[in-house]
Amino acid sequence: MIELDMALEKEQRATTLFEVDESLFERISAYMKRLEGIALSMEGADNDVLVSEIEDIKRKVARLLEVRFSKLAGGPEENLLSDEQNIFKQASLLKKQYRKDLLEPILKGEYSYEREGFIKAKVISPIPSFMDGELRKYGPYKTGDVDHFPQDIHAILYKHGFIE
Repeated sequence: MIELDMALEKEQRATTLFEVDESLFERISAYMKRLEGIALSMEGADNDVLVSEIEDIKRKVARLLEVRFSKLAGGPEENLLSDEQNIFKQASLLKKQYRKDLLEPILKGEYSYEREGFIKAKVISPIPSFMDGELRKYGPYKTGDVDHFPQDIHAILYKHGFIE
């Protein structure tokens, strides 16, 4: 995934947290779920390629979150003084929670984010790409896609039977 590669590269270069689009992890999660579904139906070299791609994505997502957490926690865990080690135990617990609540759902294809003023919906009828009043592009969507729509757009799409 090019987006993941770019985010990881930028995060590794930045000295502070790099701004990541919240929906990136949801897109990665959905992509992982699709790849795993396809891999289950394939055999031989095709399956091996997909399994390799899945493992590569998992490694990159884990690395991206590790780099971000290191910045959040204030740096590397090594060479800590004894008092710092006691303090860092709390950060380690936070790190475990961070991985459980963010990394694991992404890798299982179960991650989604919520934004104020947006409603998550599933597409039940294909929708061509369109732009809203602020010239943000949406779509195109195929049946089964899930996205977050501004409340006004959600209402229109729902009214016309495009989403549920």
